[in-house]
Amino acid sequence: MPKQVKVWRPVSSAALVPPTSAAPAPATSMAAHFGDTGGRQGRGQRRRRARRRRSAGSNAGRAPPSPSRHNNADEEDSGEALLSSDDDHPVSDDSQPQKPRCIIDRSDTIARCEEALGRALVVSVVTEHQADMAGTIAATVARRFELEEALLTLHRFGPASFLLIPPSEEAAARIYNGGRPIIEATFRLHVMFWSRFMQSSAAASLPFAVEVELRGIPAHAWEFSTAEKLLDEFCWVSDSHPDTANRRDVYRVAAWCSCPERIPAEMELDIIEPQVAGGEGQRRTLTYPIEISVLPFVQPPRDGRSGTTSSSN
Repeated sequence: MPKQVKVWRPVSSAALVPPTSAAPAPATSMAAHFGDTGGRQGRGQRRRRARRRRSAGSNAGRAPPSPSRHNNADEEDSGEALLSSDDDHPVSDDSQPQKPRCIIDRSDTIARCEEALGRALVVSVVTEHQADMAGTIAATVARRFELEEALLTLHRFGPASFLLIPPSEEAAARIYNGGRPIIEATFRLHVMFWSRFMQSSAAASLPFAVEVELRGIPAHAWEFSTAEKLLDEFCWVSDSHPDTANRRDVYRVAAWCSCPERIPAEMELDIIEPQVAGGEGQRRTLTYPIEISVLPFVQPPRDGRSGTTSSSN
């Protein structure tokens, strides 16, 4: 039997590169970073493994990806495996936290205030001296348009603007003067009529009519305002069901909303407790769990026919 002899073979220079260099990492080491011990497998298997690692809630033992993967075209599949782990959680506008929202009714008080502000003017100040201009504006307007200064009401409206309420619509038209600015030696006033659209950032709509059932409201808070406060972030409550007055288990209301899916299934209602002696430094509450059900609004039957479901205005 011939004797076996060891033979030296040439080694690729890539094998001599230290592990800390920017040389491409082997496929097996890259797979280890992604939680895949089976080498170059299908993309679907890598994604399933990545989900199991996340569901376990432990990332402490995961090594960071090799910095060399960006320079190695052969490892694109490994890079895709890393990206595929994010496919389960796509980034979109819906994933961003929503701003808190509050929907209030157009009450009689709001309507009266808007009517009273029909003669209100917004005065913008242009000056190099940002001193308190309230007294100066009132005196200037009274002198320029021959009005009694005491009859002018002035409110701070912004960093360099004021809400001016003249005594009459005729006086407001004179001060507005076709939009011409009021020019003085050290400042200039620009005048425009106030409008409820002035500070609005957008126009929205509430196209979906729904019925909302609230369970868990305590008997001593069984009133329409409680339902309004619970739902004011999600919808406008228009009315309560007629049988609500005779019940203390389910409070049913009709409402309009922009997205019924955003109405939560559960909430907590905190009611302030009466003040007790020695408790001046804090206020206590009682918490009541509230369960919420949302149903499509069913219109009342007409001429004996069955009701119809309404989902939009």
